[in-house]
Amino acid sequence: MSLYDDASLIMYPSGYKEDKIYSLKPTDGSGDLTFTRASTATRVNAEGLIETSPVNLAAQSETFDNASWAKFAVGTGVAPAVTADTTIAPNGTTTADTVIFDAGAGTTASDMSLLRQNISGTGSTPYTFSIYAKVASGTAKIIARHAGGGGFTTLNLTTDWQRFVIIETLVTTGTFTIEFGIRRGLSNEPLTTPVTCQIWGAQLNIGATAKPYFPTTDRLNVPRIDYTGGGCGSLLLEKQSTNEVQYSQELNNAYWLKYQSSITANQGISPDGTQNADLMTSSGADSVLYRVLASCRVLSYFAKAVNLSSTSKFYI
Repeated sequence: MSLYDDASLIMYPSGYKEDKIYSLKPTDGSGDLTFTRASTATRVNAEGLIETSPVNLAAQSETFDNASWAKFAVGTGVAPAVTADTTIAPNGTTTADTVIFDAGAGTTASDMSLLRQNISGTGSTPYTFSIYAKVASGTAKIIARHAGGGGFTTLNLTTDWQRFVIIETLVTTGTFTIEFGIRRGLSNEPLTTPVTCQIWGAQLNIGATAKPYFPTTDRLNVPRIDYTGGGCGSLLLEKQSTNEVQYSQELNNAYWLKYQSSITANQGISPDGTQNADLMTSSGADSVLYRVLASCRVLSYFAKAVNLSSTSKFYI
């Protein structure tokens, strides 16, 4: 008898989705673990990089008829009409939706038809939005943007699925909007209306790189599979905790007090693999970055030297 034969339950941490971790045995689903976690946290992924889990910050990534996606219209624009599960998606399932964007008869930039969702974000942080889209025949254009209202990017749709990627940096901490659809009035935006297209797999992830797509519903209850030290992943479980430090990735913010030092944002590659690490430059013998807190039990941060002399010292 092998260990597999003797075991009544074998879990496979790498096999998971929202709300569930799959078991290798039994194979009928009765051994699958229902998982609950109502917050975002971090883990070390299989590439050895620190990332936020769940990766996808957008809710209902494949169900655009859901109320999480607001159907927005301005001027002569008509609210987008979404029909769920009409088309074979890039993953081979019939989960892609058909959406009709109609800007109406207007000719100005105030005539819009958009799908949109609000996201809470951190200032001075790059975010990457991606979505799969195509048309049933011919070609078409839609527009998309995120991270606090930057200019729209034109997406040139064909009859083949394409993953469109937009990278922007959020300037200030707060709520911002991801949105896509059509708007009249600019030469690089679609002037033919309505536009009927198929969409699937919306994702917003932290960092200036599009992460592998991860499907979401409410984007909670996602198990954290941790690969610290390499090898096989393990389920990371720990007690609830709260970061009492604000602007934890914005050390140039006025919240952080500087003595004989200056901070330049986004000057190096951080442990999450993106360029969002800040550079601290000394301007005196005793350079300090600090913040006085009412209480702090455990302090942690990531740091490395860029240029230190033989007499330089670093204190915590």
